[in-house]
Amino acid sequence: MKEILEFIPSDKVPEQLEAFRLFVHRREEDVPLYKFLREPTHLHDVDWENYGNLCIWRDNETVVCVGSRLYGQYEERNVAFAISRSGEAPKNLFFTVYGRDNKAIAETATLFCSLKRVVEKNEEFYSLIIANGQNFDCEAFQPQQLAQILDANPTQEVNLVGLIFNEKQSIKLATRPFPLKLKLTDDLERRLAFKDGGTAFIDAIQERQSPFGNLKFSCYGRTLPLNSHALARLTRLEDKFESLKLSQVAADCALLPLSAKVQSLDYFIDFRNVQTGSFDQLDIAAKDLAVCIHSLGPNGDSTDRLISFLDRVAELGHFEQLKFAFGDTRFLKLTPITEALIRVMKANKNLTHIDLGGVQYLFEEAPHLENIFQALEENTGLLRTICVQYPPEYVRPDDYSALEWLLLRNQNIEVVNSQGKRITNGSSIEKLYALHDFYRGSSSLVKDSDSLRSSLVVTTLTESSLANFQYTALLLADHADKLCELLDGFTLESVDDAGQAVEELASPVAAPSD
Repeated sequence: MKEILEFIPSDKVPEQLEAFRLFVHRREEDVPLYKFLREPTHLHDVDWENYGNLCIWRDNETVVCVGSRLYGQYEERNVAFAISRSGEAPKNLFFTVYGRDNKAIAETATLFCSLKRVVEKNEEFYSLIIANGQNFDCEAFQPQQLAQILDANPTQEVNLVGLIFNEKQSIKLATRPFPLKLKLTDDLERRLAFKDGGTAFIDAIQERQSPFGNLKFSCYGRTLPLNSHALARLTRLEDKFESLKLSQVAADCALLPLSAKVQSLDYFIDFRNVQTGSFDQLDIAAKDLAVCIHSLGPNGDSTDRLISFLDRVAELGHFEQLKFAFGDTRFLKLTPITEALIRVMKANKNLTHIDLGGVQYLFEEAPHLENIFQALEENTGLLRTICVQYPPEYVRPDDYSALEWLLLRNQNIEVVNSQGKRITNGSSIEKLYALHDFYRGSSSLVKDSDSLRSSLVVTTLTESSLANFQYTALLLADHADKLCELLDGFTLESVDDAGQAVEELASPVAAPSD
């Protein structure tokens, strides 16, 4: 890789940079200063890991400090951003642009934020966070600069923190010609805001001919930066969002986000102004629903209000994924809430995923966990449930009996922790999961072509399962029709012809060694 950075020795530091006010509490270290020999176009044009912490001087009299240790290097106005890569080799790059002119700062930030990223593996993805800094005027970002940043890497998630958008900027955000992954976030010191209350932003989304994509608002205890009219229009938009995440809204609009016409909704709801009967006629359109309820408070009807909401979720019965988190639980009655959750699980027949990590306190007393697991036994479509801590504190650390019983009764389920890893004792639970994997793999073969299925069944019988009666019985039950055909004239000569398909499809149904 040809170097594009040139070192600037200490006796050649530009006088404009010398005039920058150093932050009084900065780390005392010598940070090398460079300048570009040519403008970069891709993130990998610079070997960032090789350079470590560094500063880059720009002809527009801005300096870019690279490295998390260099945030707060100067007292000058600034904007900060981070580029993150997820996957097998996660990586975070932190940048802060300092200067005395807002326009110049925006120009430099646009250059770096729009550097193209190369995705080398399918599981990798990039995200970009841009945060408003000290004394920086957000309107210095020209609408076309925002478009350039978003368009350069259309598959990445972009998180804009503490920015204030005018109408022209709002329209550019909302009218990109591809589905966005956009997150708008409050800063603890700087509020996220639309100068017009979000009217232009919603107008532009409404006029789109293609879906917007994914939109998230995270406002850390503050209300959403949309006025009530814009919020109402947002919830009525159809076929615009794959997913929508909303933080709390004004008290008189508390239930409005739940009616949003989206596939996936994540909502942080303030219960202070919600009455027990408020949910009776509520229409929740989303099939994937995540709800964090806070401000339950010491009111005597907190439990009743929460149960009223859960009963409505049960009554609607169309949910496929559910996630619940309840805030202060000191004033709640655990038994009736557990019973309401069980009604939810039983009523939603298409449920494939439920996250109980936010109601962990229900598992701290017997017999709530056992009752929930018993309800999960009956939902044969459920593929995953999340528990933060298992076994619960009131049983022995090695007591996995409730989980083992659940897995014996429901072959479709797996119970994972908050990191997505299966909860297991490493022995009996692991064997049950292996049996379930074989069961699901065997069942999935039914969807394959008849000729391929015959070959795969023979190969699996001869190479994988004969050593274990349980696995053989499962395979025979799923593919009895093919076994009858095999006995009526199928030969093993065709097995070799299916070799490549066997390698790809037989692995999920392979029986583990005892």
